[in-house]
Amino acid sequence: MKKEPITYERAKKRVSQLKAFYSHIALFVVLSTIIIIIKTRMLNFIVQHTQIADDHFMEWLDWNILSIPIIWGVVLLVHGICVFGLPFLKKWEARQVQKFLENEESTFRN
Repeated sequence: MKKEPITYERAKKRVSQLKAFYSHIALFVVLSTIIIIIKTRMLNFIVQHTQIADDHFMEWLDWNILSIPIIWGVVLLVHGICVFGLPFLKKWEARQVQKFLENEESTFRN
């Protein structure tokens, strides 16, 4: 199967997608670090300066703050799959294209 040449516009679009993905990773790392630092300090402040000693509240607060990086990490994973694709899907797609082309060629020969 021949690969079509990569045009300038397609190459530019691909570089733009990669740049956006890498920026997304950088933003995720920086903001997740900040969120975790703030969470730690906030929990320490609550424990030291308030009367809130309910373990369930503290656990709820902990999970609510940690859920942001967890959900964002899943979104980042989906973004990565959209940018890079899944290798087995690309191979399957290439096989299907080849199969379709072979069927078309055999149809025109007959």
